Amino acid sequence: MARKADALIDKQTLTILEQLQTKTVGAPPTSSGLVGDQLPANIVSIQDYDLVKNQINLEVENLEALNALNTLGRITDLQGYGPIVDSGEITSVTLDASGSGGKVKCATPSKGEVFDIQGMDGTWNTSPGTSITFGFYIHNDKTDVEILLGTTSSSSTNPGFDVNDFLNAPFYVTYPFSLRATASSLGSAATCVINTYHVRVR
Repeated sequence: MARKADALIDKQTLTILEQLQTKTVGAPPTSSGLVGDQLPANIVSIQDYDLVKNQINLEVENLEALNALNTLGRITDLQGYGPIVDSGEITSVTLDASGSGGKVKCATPSKGEVFDIQGMDGTWNTSPGTSITFGFYIHNDKTDVEILLGTTSSSSTNPGFDVNDFLNAPFYVTYPFSLRATASSLGSAATCVINTYHVRVR
């Protein structure tokens, strides 16, 4: 356990904390309206954590600094220990156009978050009347570069999308990327609601 008294007399620990003293533990709540490029620049990042972590050797003289790093990693969620309790969420988006113009964001982690995609399905407003091919993409929201992960086809009114259809599970999405989907056509339907279940692992 890292204690303030120990940290104040340990040079390596002080160095770590001095480099991060202007940083906040996490982002403000989404209710603040500060999202994307509006987020404060002083939110601690994985790059900040890696920078200080990479300065410490694994030796007994650095035990207090290692304790401090462990505390920082846990409190900022920059150390992954599996699914985060109470972090499961189903997001729903409506696909109402076909092709690239109708592409929708199914899962979009915020800065500092990593999603583990567990499952997906769709619900058409009425039967499409034909087999529809769905495409799944991983998209870099900063550079606008994306790759096609895979496709799956279904004529069902309620198609189920196994994550293994486009990439072996577990399938992680991390900021600044988003998971996106598109449909080859809408058939005789007008809209398809795509649901995505994910849990946070960081």
